Amino acid sequence: KTNSPICEIESDNNIIFSDDSQTQVALLGVSDVIVVKTADAVLVAHRDKADDIKKVVAELPHHLRE
Repeated sequence: KTNSPICEIESDNNIIFSDDSQTQVALLGVSDVIVVKTADAVLVAHRDKADDIKKVVAELPHHLRE
């Protein structure tokens, strides 16, 4: 699942989101990860930790959360 150009090699069951549809994302040998790329931050998390992403966002500097 992605909204970005992606190259996956020996990788499956991943979710990739980028706010820039021009950014190429490459995954090699990983499964069950979430990758989120914004203009000023990148998050990589295991899918099992999806519910905890809000904890990470809360730790980011205020200007990155807007």
